[in-house]
Amino acid sequence: MDPAKGGITLKRLMQYSLLTLSLAVPAMGQSVSSAEAGLTVCLMNDAGVAEALEKEVERRVDVLLEDAAIQIRWLHGGDPARTAEERWACAHPEPMRVLIVHWMTTGKQALPGELGQAFLGEDGRGVIADVFLDLMERVTSEREVNLAQLLAHVTAHELGHLLLGANAHSAAGLMQAKLNEENLAKMAQGYFRFSREQDKKINEKVRAAGGVANERRGTAACPEKVVTRGRVNQAEAM
Repeated sequence: MDPAKGGITLKRLMQYSLLTLSLAVPAMGQSVSSAEAGLTVCLMNDAGVAEALEKEVERRVDVLLEDAAIQIRWLHGGDPARTAEERWACAHPEPMRVLIVHWMTTGKQALPGELGQAFLGEDGRGVIADVFLDLMERVTSEREVNLAQLLAHVTAHELGHLLLGANAHSAAGLMQAKLNEENLAKMAQGYFRFSREQDKKINEKVRAAGGVANERRGTAACPEKVVTRGRVNQAEAM
């Protein structure tokens, strides 16, 4: 991230990179008056993030999605203690129900300044997002930015693209396409979140997909079509 250039610009045609931030204090008065919906996120920690930091990031992402009344069930792709049902879930992602987030050092398709990518199909639906740690670590070393906070916001931003669909960038808040000094300050103060409208839309879409908190059935049929990196029509980036 180069503040001298006014922040990180991530949007490009048919492929948008995503950068997210986590907040220290939940914003007040934003709760969505909707039934709680369940979402499974399979976290693939290919970057080797320490377990304590991993848990802290998960907690912060939970906070970022609590106003949307979303309860996340976190699974870990590399956990040898996974049950057969958990292995099945990570191998069979479903839009709005079971999503995969890869934390990796860098991405082969990433442009300079990109912190992540969410891969979407022609219908605006997707199940996979990549988050890149190399630039984030540089940002935290050069500025007073908490890595857990930044990684949580980037992860939440990427999930936001998978949950909100195409053209999810907004002029303000967590789904902005640029990360600059002002946004970093808002992130640290707890004011960088999804909008109330976005919270409502996320809740409605996850509930419509049949998400049930704390429950996933490993006997469900494998979806015929999911979006992978090898079958991408567009990606959302920040």
